Parts: sequence; C-alpha cells; structure tokens
Amino acid sequence: YSSTGDYKWDYSVPHRLVPGIKGGIPHEIWFPDIDHEKGLPKRDKSGRYIVEKTGGIDATMIDIIQAVKNQDIFMIHIVDGIEAINIDHQGINMGEKSSEGMVFAGLDPVATDLLCARYMFSNVSLEDALEADLDDGTGGRFPQEVPIPTLEGGNIVSKRGYDCPLSRDRCLEKAEKRGLGKREYYATGRDAVTDSPVVSLQGHLGSVRDKKFSDIITKTLFYDTFKIPWDLQKTSLGYMEAMDQLEGTSIKKDFLDSFDEDGDGIITYENFGRKGIFSVYLNIYGDAISRMGTEEMGYLRAGFCASARLFKASEPQFNTDGHDIMKEFLLAFACRAAFMISQLEMDIPDPFVPGLTCGNGRWPSLQLAQFIQRGLMLYGREFPYNIEYPSLYANVLYYADITQNGGRYAGEIRGIPTTESVSRYISDVSSGNIKPLDFTFFVPAGYDNLSGVAVPNVEVTDDPARILTASFAGGKEIWP
Repeated sequence: YSSTGDYKWDYSVPHRLVPGIKGGIPHEIWFPDIDHEKGLPKRDKSGRYIVEKTGGIDATMIDIIQAVKNQDIFMIHIVDGIEAINIDHQGINMGEKSSEGMVFAGLDPVATDLLCARYMFSNVSLEDALEADLDDGTGGRFPQEVPIPTLEGGNIVSKRGYDCPLSRDRCLEKAEKRGLGKREYYATGRDAVTDSPVVSLQGHLGSVRDKKFSDIITKTLFYDTFKIPWDLQKTSLGYMEAMDQLEGTSIKKDFLDSFDEDGDGIITYENFGRKGIFSVYLNIYGDAISRMGTEEMGYLRAGFCASARLFKASEPQFNTDGHDIMKEFLLAFACRAAFMISQLEMDIPDPFVPGLTCGNGRWPSLQLAQFIQRGLMLYGREFPYNIEYPSLYANVLYYADITQNGGRYAGEIRGIPTTESVSRYISDVSSGNIKPLDFTFFVPAGYDNLSGVAVPNVEVTDDPARILTASFAGGKEIWP
C-alpha cells in the first residue's frame, strides 16, 4: 500500500513497482532513517546513524492482532508443530526438521503462544526444571539445557548448564497488557499414538497413564542460527568470557556495550543496538528479492549483491564510506561458527592460538571462528575444503558460465546447479583443460585458496572499493 499513490510503499521495500519485503515495518526498537537507494541508514553531521525509538516488532504484531480483534472477528489460534523447523526459519538450506508431532490450538493467542514457546525452549523434565529454578518471566520454570563453554586446561570445553531464553522475551507481557489475552493456561488434549490424555502440570505438558503424569518434552535444542547470542545467550557469553580469559581481550564487554542498553548483563530480544541492523538487512534483501523476480538471472546477481553489501557494511576497511553497521552483529555469526566447530566429531589444532584444540566439544579461537564464518559466506557450507552453491563465489562462477560458456557447469536447471560443478570447473582450470572464464572475484587476504589449493579467478585486495566485488568481461560489468 502507498498512501502517496506512487511506489513509495508505506510498509514494503524497495520503492519500485515490485517490492520484496515488508521492511518498512519496524522490526526493532531503534528504527533507522533509510537511504532507499543504498539500503543503509542515513547519518547525522557527527557520523551517527539516524534512528527513531519505536515499539519494534512486538508492537507491530500486537497492533495487527488487536486490529483484527477490534473488528469482532472470532479467532482460533492454531500452531502446526508436527515438524518444527530448527536453526533457520527463512527457508534456506540450513534449516532442520524436528519431528515433534504436535498441533496446538486455543482461543487466547497469548496463552497459546506461551504454551508453544515453553514446550519448544525447555528440553528438561518438570523435576529437573524445578531443581534448576530459573524463572521464565511468568513465574514458570522452563529451563533449556545448553552447553556452557568454559576455559579448562588451556582449552575451551563444553560444560552442561541451563539457560532460559523465555525470560528475555517481553512480547507476551506486552500483549497481556494490551488486552490480547493472559499468560496463564491449562492444556488438555489427546496423544493419538498412545491413546492417552494430554494435560499440563505447572504449565508443563505431559500425558496421563495409570493416573501418573509423564513429561512430554522435546529432545531438540532449538535456536535460530542468525541470533545465537540472543537464543543461546549463556552459551555465547560463556564463549566470549572464555576467549577473554585465554587471550586477555574484552570481547564480552564490547558485545554487551553494543546491545545491553540497561547494563544489567542481559540482552533481551528488544536489544539489537542503535544502528538499525534488521532494517538494513530487510532493505538490502528486499531489493534482492525484487530483482530476483524482475531481472534475468536475478537469482545469481541479486543474491550476490545482497550478501556482499551486508558483508561490506560490517567493517570500515571493506567500504569507501566507512560504514560499520553490521560489525558487532557479525560476532553473532562468529558464535554460530564456533558452535558448529565445537560439534565436529574430530580434533582440530587451532591455527590461530598455539596449543588450542577444537572439535569434540571443544571450542575454537574467535579468530578461527571469524575466519570460518567469512569463508562460509564466500564459498559455502563446505569451506575450507570445497565450494558449493549458494555462495558468493558460486553465484559469480555460474553467472560467468551461463553468459560466456553456455552454462556448461551450471547445468540445464539453472536454479539447481549440477552437483560438484564448481569442483569440476576448478579441476578443469587447474589441469589446463580449459581457459578460465572472464571474471574476477576480489576477496580479503587469506581467502584465495582452499586448504592450500588456489581458487581460479580469485584476487586478494585491501582496496575498500574492490573488496567483495566481482568483475566480468574485462571490467565491463561490476557487482554489486
């Protein structure tokens, strides 16, 4: 919808005929004044990003439900939890299905949401929950068992501990104050597998067999990979603290200074800093989605440009305007990489900190985690051993292949490239079977090879104008 009658959409971005995402709706408390041409926040004369305090995404969701309720529309709130999606909820290839086998329904949206959240973010029995004694902010006891990185004997090892992400979420409290419902419930239902009643005890789901309550709990550690320091906060802060002890740094303090507005050592789901990072993300990816639907091979060019623009906006040395919008938030991605490395079933010597070993429950140095995280964006999930699609390099290669080589490596189904096609291209170039295609991908130092093997068409640079860009046909076309 555009109240002005043109393409300056009130809620959607970009401001073109075909928008991509409802990025004009506040998704965070500090909402930026966006330069819609660049997708970046405007700055004042002192260089600070211009932001306005709003109610954030909580207020947006509550307003929408309240608007429907005020029209006297009868609502039944249904949640499909048969296969819950863990790790990534955006539909890209990192998501994992968790077979929970649940369907929840209720007339009260606040109570229904609280029941679902408590089930999803508590993976211990009622007995253990009461013993852990962590208040979820509503008087309930719903801890989540998580790994807590701890410095021990020169390595960072995972210890068993408890966290409670629900205690950091204020959304349902606000919804209750707005009159949408109440944060209390009693659940009833039926277990179709065992043909036994399902009830709740102190908010915990369970089945009744022979007049005894038996817990129904998830076995999955649920979290979102893009905001691990918020979902797995004790895990992430524990990792930062262990690194500080090991290296004499102030990583934890710097992270809290960026996101903990009241200084209590807890980062709530309202606290995402004052740079408008989510609005930047939505504006840049909204532009990409729009171009994917309107430009030939937009799925390659737009995907590359979106990721590269966010990457470039993370460090002043990566862009000519000195932006650092995503700098602190990228530490969240480093925590994700560190968590992934700790779960590998192998022992890996850390190349950045002598004597440090990671994998099999041990955590890497932050330097290694950041190196891997950048590599994952540049080359895909198999970095540092192989390159896969989607990744920045694969997008560039397939575009050059399709426009210069008839799509020999991309294959017939362009949106689903041929398996191992990137490896075939690298092998063909390395063996001299073909001449390299006419493109160059400019990367930071250290990313021009995979485990010592040079990657064709890659050039290292520290030029902020060229880094994380791609050049085609002798420089006639430049991304982004």
